[in-house]
Amino acid sequence: MNPIFRFTLLFNLILAGLGFIDGIAIPLNEKRCLSVSSTAILQNLNIKREEQLETIRLDVKAEGAAYTVQMVIDGILLDIHVDTGSSQLWAAHKSCENCVSGKMTVIDTEIPDDCSDQVKIQYATGSVSGCLVNTTISLGQHTLESYPLLVATDISAEIAANGDIYSGTFGLASDSLTNSGSPPVLSQLYKDNKIGSPEVSFYLPRQTASEFAQSGMFIGDPARTQYADITNFAVLSRAGNNDGLYAVKMDSISVDGKAITFDQVAVLDTGSAGIGYPSSLSGSMMPAIYGELEAEAGGAKVSCTASSDDLSLRFQFEGKNFPVRYENLVSKPDGDGKCWALVGTYQSDSEDKWILGNAFLHNVYHSINIDSGEVKIFALND
Repeated sequence: MNPIFRFTLLFNLILAGLGFIDGIAIPLNEKRCLSVSSTAILQNLNIKREEQLETIRLDVKAEGAAYTVQMVIDGILLDIHVDTGSSQLWAAHKSCENCVSGKMTVIDTEIPDDCSDQVKIQYATGSVSGCLVNTTISLGQHTLESYPLLVATDISAEIAANGDIYSGTFGLASDSLTNSGSPPVLSQLYKDNKIGSPEVSFYLPRQTASEFAQSGMFIGDPARTQYADITNFAVLSRAGNNDGLYAVKMDSISVDGKAITFDQVAVLDTGSAGIGYPSSLSGSMMPAIYGELEAEAGGAKVSCTASSDDLSLRFQFEGKNFPVRYENLVSKPDGDGKCWALVGTYQSDSEDKWILGNAFLHNVYHSINIDSGEVKIFALND
């Protein structure tokens, strides 16, 4: 398995919340502007459209730093981290001391005596090791028998620190990243005709605003949801080498209307809390967004409010602009009244690859195609 580029920030420095979900439905034919009459029709159809997408509940954790889904693995109900930046499904095992001390819910699946360290996943931050065991897993109404699960018998301290948030990882990237060589869970369900579409979309608010705006994962046409603005979207093919990630070409990034860089590659990753940019831009990016910085262990402290009311970080794809609000670029205030920056550099061999984690994804509705790698990004429908 290739290393997963990841920019994980402050999971344990932000208070946990929780969420729920819902679905919706409008066919997407082409880019178009809606007339007043068609807009009224769509508004009247909102309730009926909700019944046309399969929806899977997601819970908001650590104020939007992570999202989890409930899965039943070998008869045990677990909160599992939803991660489009990896593929292998893993779950904590009762033999894993760091899992238990980290307060993870553990499974008691029978494992071979030599299970430890047969398989290892090395993330950019932390690692998981154990062995592959075929077992029964359930996601929503769907069940897979004899699915190859990575049973975690050891996890690093970085992973264990998030034990009160999740007890495993549910990967949605491509087959090429699984340790087992088998399709990821949703890909397997699609190949088995248990789900009807390869398109999986996400509404990822930082917190649940109301029972009508609840975080979730939706299977089917992403335009069939109340959250997607079908007048403002970009359809993006997978870019670069086929490393299994959802990487797409990005036109430009600008701050306060001034372009910082052009012709970049963005990896959309629900498993990352913040926004990571290549180190080649380290001199200009942070001051442009935050102004004054205070470097501290683990990151940078910044002002909790923008320097100007109209300050925005904008990402452009296929000529469409998607702004990120400043409030989503910082953590909640710390004890000193400062906030942690949720944007920063990460180590990569690439000079043009960005990681767009949840700090970006809070501001859009997006979909991935688990078969082709295509990504769709929609502005949020206010």
